[in-house]
Amino acid sequence: MSWAHVIDTDPGGRLQSGLLELGLHSVKGFMPGVSSLSALTFKPAIDDHARFSSSKAVGVHFGLTPKKYQSGETDVTGAISKVGDVMARGALYEAAQ
Repeated sequence: MSWAHVIDTDPGGRLQSGLLELGLHSVKGFMPGVSSLSALTFKPAIDDHARFSSSKAVGVHFGLTPKKYQSGETDVTGAISKVGDVMARGALYEAAQ
């Protein structure tokens, strides 16, 4: 089941009311390509955006950067590190697809 399916079947507009509680009056102004459900997952995980010096720091916080293994002449770049909030990472991944 995708995030889009959950949004399409939102009985009573609970997602919209959740967005209003977080101060997100329009998801379109929040981040391009991000659905209401993704925004509801991402915004509380970020909490205070001022604690991040750049958008790159947000990616590091949610484990969206590759693992690195370096030793001597070996330099291997692996899969994403998967540290941080699992739900937020999943929502951001789903929004990117």
